[in-house]
Amino acid sequence: MKKWMKFIIAPALAVSVFAGSAAFAADTAAPGATAAAGSCEKHEKHNKLGLTDDQKVKMKAVKEKYAPAMKPLVDQLRAYREEMRGLMTAATIDDAAIRAESAKMASVQADLAVQRAHKLAEVRAILTPEQIEKMKEKMSGWKGRREHGHGGERSDADGMM
Repeated sequence: MKKWMKFIIAPALAVSVFAGSAAFAADTAAPGATAAAGSCEKHEKHNKLGLTDDQKVKMKAVKEKYAPAMKPLVDQLRAYREEMRGLMTAATIDDAAIRAESAKMASVQADLAVQRAHKLAEVRAILTPEQIEKMKEKMSGWKGRREHGHGGERSDADGMM
């Protein structure tokens, strides 16, 4: 693998881990939510961690605190990925443009990783040591999914077809 690719893949993997852990821990259902789409999944996450009502309220506050800073970064990263797809599938490959787009993506991924790390630190402060261990166990299961084709590296054919 080319050296510059390692600098892109490593931050992307770190962002994914932070994103998954924060999403697992911080996603909360609104008080009095019904069994509408998505709420069952949220309750299941809470049940696995055994969150109290107070913890749920605090988790929601943390999520809302970081959303204004994180959403624009996520949107920007999505736009950069779309641009990268176009560059990689173009009839003429422009190495400089691909490198420039990769650098922009890496910068946004780094900013997002920092935000997620701060968010996760606040989430961990809300959880008990037992809940933190449960969260770590769940996160380690996500690593296995990545290694078996769910979000891990793709072959050239997988990424382009």
